[in-house]
Formats: sequence, structure tokens, C-alpha cells
Amino acid sequence: MKVLYKERISMIVLSLSVLILISLAFSNVSARSKKAVGEAKRVESIHGHIPALPNPQQRVHRVPDVQMCMTNWGFMGSQMRDLNESFGGCFNPNPGEELPAPSFEYPLGSGLEYLFQGGIWIGAKINDSIYTSVGCDGWLWIYELWPDGPAPLGCINERSIIPTVPCYSPDAVSHQDIIAVYTDTSADIPLCPWQPEEVDWDGRKHYPLDVRVTQKSYSWDIEGLDKFIIAEYTIENIGSYLLSEVYIGFYMDTDIMHIDENPYGAFGAWDDITGFLKDFEVSPGNTQEVDIAWAADNDGHGRAGETIWTEFSPRSVLGMKVLHTPNRDLQISYNWWISNMAGHPKDWGPWIASNQDVWESMNPYGSGNLFPDNVLGTPGGDVSKYFIMSNGEFDYDQIFSCVWPDDHPDEGWLPPSPECADLADGYDTRFLFSFGPFDQITPGDSLIFAVAYVIGETLHVDPQNWQHSSNIPEEVYANLYFTDLVNNALMAERVYHDILFNDPPDPFCLLFPPKKAFTPRVVRFDWETATDPNVFDQVKYDLYVSTAYHFPPDQTTIDSDLTISEHVKRLDYGTYYWKVKAKDNRGAETWSNQIRYFMVTGMHALPIGDLNGDGSIDIGDVVFSINYLYKSGPAPDPLEVGDCNCDQVVDLGDVVYLINYLFKDGPPPCCP
Repeated sequence: MKVLYKERISMIVLSLSVLILISLAFSNVSARSKKAVGEAKRVESIHGHIPALPNPQQRVHRVPDVQMCMTNWGFMGSQMRDLNESFGGCFNPNPGEELPAPSFEYPLGSGLEYLFQGGIWIGAKINDSIYTSVGCDGWLWIYELWPDGPAPLGCINERSIIPTVPCYSPDAVSHQDIIAVYTDTSADIPLCPWQPEEVDWDGRKHYPLDVRVTQKSYSWDIEGLDKFIIAEYTIENIGSYLLSEVYIGFYMDTDIMHIDENPYGAFGAWDDITGFLKDFEVSPGNTQEVDIAWAADNDGHGRAGETIWTEFSPRSVLGMKVLHTPNRDLQISYNWWISNMAGHPKDWGPWIASNQDVWESMNPYGSGNLFPDNVLGTPGGDVSKYFIMSNGEFDYDQIFSCVWPDDHPDEGWLPPSPECADLADGYDTRFLFSFGPFDQITPGDSLIFAVAYVIGETLHVDPQNWQHSSNIPEEVYANLYFTDLVNNALMAERVYHDILFNDPPDPFCLLFPPKKAFTPRVVRFDWETATDPNVFDQVKYDLYVSTAYHFPPDQTTIDSDLTISEHVKRLDYGTYYWKVKAKDNRGAETWSNQIRYFMVTGMHALPIGDLNGDGSIDIGDVVFSINYLYKSGPAPDPLEVGDCNCDQVVDLGDVVYLINYLFKDGPPPCCP
């Protein structure tokens, strides 16, 4: 079965500094010689080198049933309690002591852990060169995100909505808010066992992205809300360079086990499985896209020879879900791999074959279509990490390692690993859940996104599942219970959007009067109904009508808090401009896509698209347009009502546009 031990943990522990009071394990194997990479150099960070040792801290979410360790250095978990919770802590049972911190424990007090370590990854292009910064690289003990300066700078802040606790704050939004701020501004990373130029493949000091990350994580002690942690991240460009094609990733190395397992390997690190839930039947006949990355123990057993569940059985499943990004159309990627000191073929992960060509075209490390060290698993160096964050893959679930490429030849996967049998039944696996690109973050600008760290109870329901079906992955998978994970992840999404973050109403178009219209003095205004992503929010409208394009207050009237998407008002003769603001009951607002102008002349106007003037837009207007264009029929009066796509010409494009609107859910006339 397994040949290698969890190499990283069996090696010596280095005390980095008495100032940070944390332990970081590292390998006693000599650092391998890395090939320096020739690349376009950029000017050093304006922040220069770090002036003093930073003040890293760990704080545990202790309120919910799942206990998770968060930090102020872009790192998650506690390396199986090798890290201590820092002094203090609003909910720390021993605030005057530094005790081992639960990493991702569920249930509370059980000793069952579902995370070894995790970290945020940020990748971007600066002047067309690729750079990546990581809270935790996961293999070479590289940590590149740190709080500002020595204590008390950069300390973690806690808040709570509970009036009786010391950290109560009216600004709190959950039972335990943990707020941390950290930066990537230093070419030196002095709290690592070694520097990247010594061990990583870029052969140079770290190039910081000059970003500040504000991390706010929330938890609740409420049944139904106590199985997830919500974390919101704000990434601000505090440098002088434009960051373009930005990708965000979350690296997770799980090692699911009971904390008292001894020895560490066979039923801890070495038997994890991972996968991705794209779609899920949330109720009979109702399949929904859920997009959840997950990891679990392969069979739910924590001891050799177990045939029944015991207190050492890690039966649940850890999941991650993206809750919010500024762009709903971002590309999501999910990749998993095995890192292994033995190199190829043990250091391996699934690949779409065509992605090897993409990688080879951008690979600066001299390893062709493989990652540095000629492996298909560990992405060494900044460019490799950026590639794997941006490759667009959804790797097949690990238990299908031996069969998926052959069973799905149309998907174009590389052949299975020669070690696939050892991988499919569980191994020391890690995954990266990533999304992007964000086109750019200009200096001084920022982006906000949120994720949920979720537990799903009793993934494993049959203690004999693996023994019965270990060679038939479809049968193993069919007996895994993902429902609780999905329900908790969807509840986290609902909580975020309904409580923590207020999405504005969706964009909408103005309908009538159309631009350049002539109207009577009693004007009917009509616009699209604006829907709100938060289903419990109520949308109202403010109608702005002005005699000047810039809507100066002394020339503008506002009809406020309209409950429907139409309004009638009487105007004097003249030219007017109009726009509409949609707003929800929590203050979020969206302006109409256009500003339109019209003339009050006493004449009646027709809405664009009503070519035959019968007061409605329907198939009769399509026929009228075709007759005008191709059968010498009468022209629309005025001609502008036939310009459905607003390109200043009445032609076949307007016919197609009108048909799409009427029969294919296209946008209304003149609503780009």
C-alpha cells in the first residue's frame, strides 16, 4: 500500500522566533538546487524590505459546532494543533495560556480534525510578468503574507453580537467575528525556515504584489448555522502597479483523522479522498448547480481493523463554496494533486491533455509540458501556481483515478497514473479551489469576495462500504451521503446574501418614452422591473426627470419610493431627460442602463418596436417591419420606432432583435 510517510511531519521542528511563539515544521532534506529563471524584472516594491518581525496570531472560531483556526497571515488551520491559539481571545477557555489550537474540528470536543493546513493564493500579471503570493505554498514551507510590523500592530480583532461577552460590539454581525489584516509588501519573508530563492524554482527573492488583505470571518451558535464559517476577503492594491488578470485560489491540505492517531500516517494523511460537486439533486426532480469542493476520509474509519463506527471515526466531509465575487461570470477551477518527495510518478495530479500545450507555451522552468522537477502534481514556482489557478479544469473525483480517463475519452484527460490504484483508495491529497480572472485592480482599488468553509455530517453511512465496493468506485460513490454538506453550503450562501452582504438589484432598461420621442403633456413612464438577488428584499424606484442632461437639483424632479415599474406625470412643453434608480430596503441601489430624452409637444409617442402603432409589441410588428423592408410596405411613423437595436438604422438586424425579444427572452427594444 502506502510507501512514504507524511515526510513533512516526521522532520524536525524549527523554532523560528520567540517573538512569534509558533512552530513551523520543515524538512531536514537539503534544499534542492533550483534553476534561476530569466524574466523581465520589475522595480522592487515601493515598500522595500520588512522593517521588523511581524506579529502573527492564531484565533479559533469556538462558537459553532465546527472549530476552525484562522490567522492574520493568510493561513488556515493549525497543522494538526502544532500551532497554538494566541494569548487572549474572547471565547478562548484559557485566554492567559497558549494552548494547541483546533484546526478544523468537528464535532466540538471530539478530537476529529478535517484540515491540516490551508492558505489563500493570489496571482496576477504586472507589466505582463506573472507573480503569485501565497499564505501557504503547502510543500516548501513558504509563507508570503504577513501582518504589519511587530505587536501590537496587525493584531487580530474579535467582535460579537452577544451583549454579555467582553468583545461585544454593535458593529458585530455574528456570534464571533474574527477580523485580520495582512499584507504582501516585502521581498523578504523572514519567518520562513528558508527563503524562496533557496528552494523554489524562480531562483529569486519573492516579488510582492503590494496588496492588503482584510479578512473577516463569521460564525454562529445557532442550530442550522453552526456547521460553517463564512469568510469575506477584501484585496486592496496598495502599490503603484496595475494588477491585471488576477486569480484567487484556496489551497487545502486536509489530513482527516482523530488527533490522537498514532502513528500519524496510515489512517490520517494517507487515506484522504477529494472531489467536486458541480450539480446536485437538492430535492426530488430538482437538480441545482452547487459548485462545492470537498475532501473526506476514504472510508470513515480511524483505526486499523475497524468494522463499526467508533469515537475515532471521521465520518464527515469538509467542503468549500464560493459565496460571492464581483463578477458572477468568473471561471472556476478545481485541481487536486499528490505532493511526494519521490517525484514522478507519485507526485501527480489529473490533467486535461490540451492544458499541457498551454502550460508548455508559458513554462519558464525548462521542464517542457510538466511542472518543475518533471512532475504532474506539485506546482513549483510562481508561474506554475498561476497556471493551475487559471487552467479552467474540474478534475475528476479521486476515487475514479483508474477509470475516469478511459470511461470519458471525449473529455481529453491524460492517461491514469501508474500509481492510480494507490491514489483511488485514498492518499495524502490536497486540492486548490480557484476563480478569476478579475480584469484588473488599479492602485487604490479593491475587490471583495466571500467563501464558506463547511462541514457535512455523516458522509459515510455504511461502515463496510469501502470493503464491499473498493474496486467499483461507482458503488462507493453511490453510498456517500452529500446531502448535509450541500444543505449547509447553501445555507451559508443564503446567510451571506441575506444577512452579511446586500446584493443590489439587477440591471434594468428604460422602455418608454424612448429616445427622441414626441409625447403629450401627460407622460407615461415605463421601465423594466428590477429583480433583487436577495429574494426577501423589496425593490422600490426613484424616477428622475430633468430639463438638463446632468440632472442639476434645481432642474430635476424626483418621484420617490415607487412600488411598480411605471409612473404617469404631467409636464410642460419642452425637452426632458429621464432615468430611474432601483433600490432595496437595505440601501443597495442600481441605476437604469440608460438616460433617455424626449420632447413634450402634444403629439402621441409610440414605443420603439410598436411599428404598426396598435399600442402593443407583438408578431404584427415583425410582419410590419418585413413588409416595409422587403415588400415596399409603409414605413413606421416615426421611423425611429423601427430601430429596435438602436444602431441608428432600420434594417434586418432590427427584425432579428425584435424576434429575439418576443420569442427567445432577448432584451427589450433599445435595451443593450
